[in-house]
Amino acid sequence: MPDADDPSLDQDVDITYVEAGNFWPDHYIYVAIRLRGTSPVLANHSWWVYLDNGYPTSTRDGNNDWLVEERPGEVCTYAWDATNADWGVNGTGCDVSDTDTDTDIGSAVRIGPDCNFGVQYCVEFAIEKSDYPGLGQRPWVTAASSAVEDFNLLGNTDENPTNGVSSPCSDPAFDDCTWPVEIPEFSSLAIMVAVPAIIFAVSRRHGSRRGGRHHG
Repeated sequence: MPDADDPSLDQDVDITYVEAGNFWPDHYIYVAIRLRGTSPVLANHSWWVYLDNGYPTSTRDGNNDWLVEERPGEVCTYAWDATNADWGVNGTGCDVSDTDTDTDIGSAVRIGPDCNFGVQYCVEFAIEKSDYPGLGQRPWVTAASSAVEDFNLLGNTDENPTNGVSSPCSDPAFDDCTWPVEIPEFSSLAIMVAVPAIIFAVSRRHGSRRGGRHHG
């Protein structure tokens, strides 16, 4: 299912949809951002996901709590700083950082060449749930991309890139982004859930703020 602002000029940042798996009771959330292009390189562009805490920890309010981005050599997570109304609580760097090729402990990211039977490529995140207190059993995820390499989101004030029903990616800084989708939790590692990026028309308070945070 294509998103509303297709096609992006650079197909390696053009997101077609998202696949995700969320496994019980802890372990990892896997997010595969499927791209229209066939030659993405982590060192050429930027891709990231927003996580909104979900049931039973909290009721989804549209205010994302975490931003997980692939950065040069690392997976960098910024927590939302409610006091300063921007990303990154300490204001100096990643609030949670893991190496991008970690195969044991911590989050990781890679290019997956086998999406859609090798026809398309994905940027695949493995997000270790224990690093994200309050995430809950059914968090929500939103994916975004930029053609700029090492797109620095520290101090960014955008709570969510989806700030309009008719324009899901209206922030001009982002080259593409998706609707938020809920990731159900499953106890079998064999189950993967396909979640088309714009399957939900989420009811939101458009253009309003609460506590200095943007609402999509």
